[in-house]
Amino acid sequence: MRTRARLKDSIWFGFAFYLGAAATPAHAVESAIDTSKPYCAKALSSTDADVLTKLASTGSSGSNLWPTRSIPIVLHETLPKDAKDALMSAAKHIETISNVRFYLCDGDAVVSAPKIEGFMVAASFEVVQCSDEKDGGNIAGCTKGLGMRKKAKVELSKTDDKALKLGLKWAVKVPGTNVAATAVHELLHMLGMRHGHQNPAAQDSIAMAPDPKDKLAASNCTFDQLGIAASDGITAQWLTRYDPASVMHYGLGSKGSFCNITIAGCKLKATGTTGSEFISDCNVDKVIDSGDPCANKSSGKDCFKRPTILFQKKDYGSSDFGQRSCASVLDQAWLVSAYPETKALDAFGLKDERKCVPLSGAQVSATRSTR
Repeated sequence: MRTRARLKDSIWFGFAFYLGAAATPAHAVESAIDTSKPYCAKALSSTDADVLTKLASTGSSGSNLWPTRSIPIVLHETLPKDAKDALMSAAKHIETISNVRFYLCDGDAVVSAPKIEGFMVAASFEVVQCSDEKDGGNIAGCTKGLGMRKKAKVELSKTDDKALKLGLKWAVKVPGTNVAATAVHELLHMLGMRHGHQNPAAQDSIAMAPDPKDKLAASNCTFDQLGIAASDGITAQWLTRYDPASVMHYGLGSKGSFCNITIAGCKLKATGTTGSEFISDCNVDKVIDSGDPCANKSSGKDCFKRPTILFQKKDYGSSDFGQRSCASVLDQAWLVSAYPETKALDAFGLKDERKCVPLSGAQVSATRSTR
């Protein structure tokens, strides 16, 4: 998936063609996940099971999900330390809030083991080739695909770096802004999750008016249809609830993303400042008032902030849309629905693979290229 930088402090996240990439302006590395916001997922062991059961109802089953809850990751020798730290932070966050487990594996092991059907390989931004000249250097990271990629379907030449060629490639650009959250976003893509604003359930709450000439628009700025494959050939798994708080959601307006997302059904009233308007009575208010975006809170529903001002240039005031802090409660519900306890824990036999170790007990180091 691709992510492009927003203007000012915002971030654009996008899924390009069958590839992807995430983008952020380059600043200091932030490797910690901020879970202080009320819409952030809690540890799975402390989350009310009834809450997640309610939220996790799905409208379709994903065609691209992994057949196992234990996912192998290869750390390529080109992976920078800061990117590796962001990856470890993001993976631990996902492990904490879900049934998914990650293993760090040697490249030779995953390439040669027939039981390991697919794997993720984390490498440098440059080696993964997240960016191109038309992006103007505004790409923050990418996952080259959506969900599991079967290595058996990939053809190799004698000169190929086998781990890079066979694995689902992942990268983040360092240094950068919100690198840890970018890493979470891209890991969720790797697990098969599409962008939150593309959920069929979002159509009453938002609208999209992308630039038709933008090469990312066709795959990133359209609503999916339940049970029907998108342009990349993937039938995504969707919750039946729209989640404006998802870490997978783009920001609003022309500064929020190239999708130019607007919130639907709102009443507008002049503020007295030329061209600026107050926003009220939006369709998304029903979603916020339902309490779903912040279902972990014991009380209070208005914990997700939508913008209250539309400025003269049709840019929105501050909001939680496109938040880059954490996986949300509904992101967690998606994870639980896509990777329930009933799914095989270790279908690839990673526990018995000598050169694979659980993320929780790993001595982290990169592996050399496998040719």
